[in-house]
Amino acid sequence: GAMIAVSARPWMPYVVMASPGAGGHRAALTVASAATAGRLAAPLLPGREEILDRTHALLVDLATGSLTSASAGLVDAGQNTAAVAVGDGGWEVVRFREAAEVAPSRYRLTGLQRGVGGTGEEAALGASAGAAFVLLDRAVRGVDLAAGEAGVEVDWLTVPAGRGLDDGAVDRRTAALGRRALRPLSPVHLGGRLGADGLDLGWIRRTRSPDPAWDGIDVPLDEDRERYRVTLSDGAGPAWELTVETAGLRVPAADLTSRFGGLPVRLEVEVAQISQVYGAGASARLVLGGM
Repeated sequence: GAMIAVSARPWMPYVVMASPGAGGHRAALTVASAATAGRLAAPLLPGREEILDRTHALLVDLATGSLTSASAGLVDAGQNTAAVAVGDGGWEVVRFREAAEVAPSRYRLTGLQRGVGGTGEEAALGASAGAAFVLLDRAVRGVDLAAGEAGVEVDWLTVPAGRGLDDGAVDRRTAALGRRALRPLSPVHLGGRLGADGLDLGWIRRTRSPDPAWDGIDVPLDEDRERYRVTLSDGAGPAWELTVETAGLRVPAADLTSRFGGLPVRLEVEVAQISQVYGAGASARLVLGGM
C-alpha cells in the first residue's frame, strides 16, 4: 500500500497532510522518526525476481541514517528491506544481507534479494545512479488513504510540526498513491509446449490475500472471479489476445494456423491475471519454440 518516508536535517517531527484539491488539507499522519535514505552512487543492473543475487551490488550514499548486515534468517523475515526508485515513478523492493561502509556514509550492499513483493518488473529495469534509496523500517509509515484518494492525484504537504502551511520548509508535491496495491501479481511456474498438435500452457496464480487457509497448491483467490489475459505473438504480425477463466490454455494447431497464417515455430507468451478493479496485472513471460 501507500507508504511515506521523511528525511531531513535537522530532524523534527513532520505532519503529512493531504488534499485532492488545492485546499482543505487533512492531517494524514505524523512522522516521528527520520527515514534512512539516500541515493545510488552507481547504477543497479537488472535482476531477477526473488532470486538471491550475488552478482550485483547496491552502492548507496546515505543522507541520513546507517545500514548494517543481518543474518539470512532475519533478512528472509523482512529485515534490511529497502525501496529503490526505477523508471518513471516505479520502485523496486530489495533486501540485502551484507552492508559494508566503504567510505563515509557510502555503503556497498550485497547478498541481494531482488523484486520483492511483486516488484519483479521493476527489478528487470534496474536503476540509474542518483536514484532514490529508502530503508523500509519503522520510520517509514503506511498511510490510510481517504475514500476516493486511491489512484488519484492528491496534493501532499509535509509540514514541520508546529509550523504553518506557508512555512518555507514545507515540502509540497502531487502524487497518486495506493493503486499499486490492487494490481494482481504475475502468475508463476508458467510452462508450456508448442508442437504439431497445438499449444498447451499452464501456470499457478499468486495472491496478496493474507488468508492462510489454502491447500498448498492454489492460493486463495482474492479477486471476484478468476480470469487471465493470455497474449500470443509469433514476432511477425499482430499479437493474439485471449481471455481464459482457468490457469491453463489449450489452442489446437488449426486455430494457431488460422490466426498466424501457418503453424508458428516460435511463440512469445504473456499471461496476466485480471482484476475487475485494476485490470490486467503484471505479466509472466515465456518463449516456446526456436529462437
